[in-house]
Amino acid sequence: MFDKVFLFIIASFHEPEYLDFIRLRKLQLKQYSISHYFLFDDLPPPDYCFDENDIYMQKPELGVKKAKNHPHMNPYMIIKFLSGLNKINENDYDYIIRVNLSTFLNIPALFLKLQTMPKHNFAMAHLIYQHLPDWDIYNNTQLTLLSGTCIILSSDIIQKLKTIDLFAPILFEHNDDTVLSHIISNYNVNIYNEPMCYLEYEYLCSYTECMNYCLFRIKHVSNRGNDIIQWKHLLLNIDNIVTHV
Repeated sequence: MFDKVFLFIIASFHEPEYLDFIRLRKLQLKQYSISHYFLFDDLPPPDYCFDENDIYMQKPELGVKKAKNHPHMNPYMIIKFLSGLNKINENDYDYIIRVNLSTFLNIPALFLKLQTMPKHNFAMAHLIYQHLPDWDIYNNTQLTLLSGTCIILSSDIIQKLKTIDLFAPILFEHNDDTVLSHIISNYNVNIYNEPMCYLEYEYLCSYTECMNYCLFRIKHVSNRGNDIIQWKHLLLNIDNIVTHV
């Protein structure tokens, strides 16, 4: 099953802890031999060297402008993802996973679940139902938001996403995960909800909790350094990986 899934990690070096997140996830992906790319649009610090699984795309090359009417938003992340899709042949895979740096995947549990899921017209994520008063089309109705922490798509959905023009006006309307959710919902896709375990404080998961979730959102409310402790704890208890990163 591991060879039928491709993973895209939306990555950056914007926070000091991100470098550790990258190195820890690389250990996990190496253990399971999962095909993947880390997608960057910023340069690494001096002590990090890009490898064959890292893709760097300069922002000017993406031709990105600020999101329409929302200067605090920009479409870098969705354009980075759509650009990355063109680096693979989706027909080689059943599923494509888009995940951010701070989301931990229980890979054995998630891949076991995917074996029971449809391979066509399929999307799965932690779902949030939102009104968006700053986006007219969702001011009076709800958007089924596929949380950008982790989105799993069947390969036929990827084929459709690869036809999107990277300068399409829709990409500049809102945040990346809301825009992506809007686009996917128009494909008449079957969307599945996957529960998310939120690790926002020092509390560490019990072994039972580790086994009961596929997705873990690791973002301490005030101390991102604690997130590294959470990552190591999950790697040890789920993947039996001991790390000194």
